[in-house]
Amino acid sequence: MKVNFVGHKPASNWVAGFKESASTKKPCRFCYIENTDMENVHHGIDCSMRSKESHTKDLEDVLKTGITKQCRRNLSMKTGVVVESIFSQLSYFDVTKCFVSDNMHLLDEGIENLEVRKMFNKLLTNEMVDFDKINAKLSNVIPQREFTRPPPLRKDEILALTKLSMSTSEMAALISILPLVLSEYVSSTDNAYFANFFLLLEIVSSLQCYSFAEKDLLELEMKIKIHNSTFVSLYPKEDSGSAITPKLHALLHMTEQIRMFGPPRYSVCYRYE
Repeated sequence: MKVNFVGHKPASNWVAGFKESASTKKPCRFCYIENTDMENVHHGIDCSMRSKESHTKDLEDVLKTGITKQCRRNLSMKTGVVVESIFSQLSYFDVTKCFVSDNMHLLDEGIENLEVRKMFNKLLTNEMVDFDKINAKLSNVIPQREFTRPPPLRKDEILALTKLSMSTSEMAALISILPLVLSEYVSSTDNAYFANFFLLLEIVSSLQCYSFAEKDLLELEMKIKIHNSTFVSLYPKEDSGSAITPKLHALLHMTEQIRMFGPPRYSVCYRYE
């Protein structure tokens, strides 16, 4: 399959005919995993995948005539399916496969921002770093020319675990220079938070490659499995819900996406934004 649609998660879900938000029992448009299982499943092979046939059955149930609006809403909440996508009119377009994940929205605006603020929250609350010195160093390191210099980190956002106020380019620059900035305080051999962040950097770097051999994809799958399972133990969810977000879960399907559509760098939204 070569034709695909790329965009951020709510837009892709909407065009694909799924619920835009993750407020559904099965929040992934690629598989049938339930919210309550996302913390326990960390490999794509362990997911029950959606297919063109199963999606047709879900649509038939949701769009069945004679059922009440409440029943229709309940079915949509259960399966995540809302309406038939206009792209379904294309003979070889499978809405459960062809709405691919986008590196920019998945990584730079999602997972990277999440892990950086969670890591710094732990480093700050455990007094492992000097926050003012970190920001001073960030202001002096020059990122790669295609990125925008990141602004100072805000302690209020980190302590409140709210999304860091950074653009895509700023976040991409930040994660590229953080290993240098943090090397005075922590290392991947003696700090579990930094080690898992460093593993995320390896995953991000892999997903930006120009080509993949099967052994590369198998190695990437293992890194994602280790990263996500470690993420759950390092940053457990304290209230109801899951420590694994829908975007973290979507990483599990990236290798299969690459097998079908090639390197994700060729279907990324940077050029449009």
